[in-house]
Order: sequence, then C-alpha cells, then structure tokens
Amino acid sequence: METKCRPKDRGKQYKITTIRDGQMRDRTATRQQLTSLRGDDIDVVINEPKRDVVVKPNNGVKSTPPCTISGLGVYVWDLLMDAVFAAGEIVPLKSHPSMNTRVRRLRRAFGDSKSSERFFKTSAMPYGIAINTDRAWRVIETLAE
Repeated sequence: METKCRPKDRGKQYKITTIRDGQMRDRTATRQQLTSLRGDDIDVVINEPKRDVVVKPNNGVKSTPPCTISGLGVYVWDLLMDAVFAAGEIVPLKSHPSMNTRVRRLRRAFGDSKSSERFFKTSAMPYGIAINTDRAWRVIETLAE
C-alpha cells in the first residue's frame, strides 16, 4: 500500500490582518486560500512566516513587479510590526540614537523619507512612528496549532 506524503503546512491556519483607512480586520485562511488571495488594492504585504515585505510600486504601472524587502534586522522588524499593529496610532519611542537608526533603516528599506512620508509618519512630540493609513496593509501570520 502506497502512502502519500503530506506537505508540512497543509493543515496550518494563517491569520490575515488587513488595515485600510485606519480599520483593522482579521480573518483566518488555509494555505490553499492564502495562495488565491488577490492583492490588487493592497499596497504593502508583510509575510511574517517568511519575514519578507512586498511593496507595490508607487507609479501604479501594472507591468512593474512589486519590490521585495528582505534582510530587516530583528529590532527593525519589531519596530515595523509594532507600527503596523497600532493601525495608524503613534507608537511612542524612546529618543535614543539606536532608535533613530532603526527608524531611518525602516524608512530606507521602504524608500521613505521625512520629506515624503509615503508609508510611515513620525512625530516629534511625543517622539513616535505610525503607518500611513492612506495605504492598504496586509499582514500574514501563522496561527499556533
């Protein structure tokens, strides 16, 4: 009798969080449902299990592939996730040179700057960072089994 091999992630459930217009919506999906997700209206997709970020090009040209951001350090990744799950609210930060460096690295990875805050907004008083809710964000996480 022949046994079929089952892929490891076949039974896994994923949590999909979509942030649009300051509203956060959660739902769960299987691996198969995940592959069929459409992202036409999503600007940023954060895949937590793979630890990568895909950003839709700014000019809206469909033939241009989205750029993938990889290699974010642990502290920068944590800062990104904190900002995303605050859903547009300012995440207070300690004014410290290492924190300033993390914010700069995060902005640089997204092609963002203080003068053109496409993805992140910062505030001086209190010092903090928030995502730009004019953009649509999607976060994919693995649910515990």
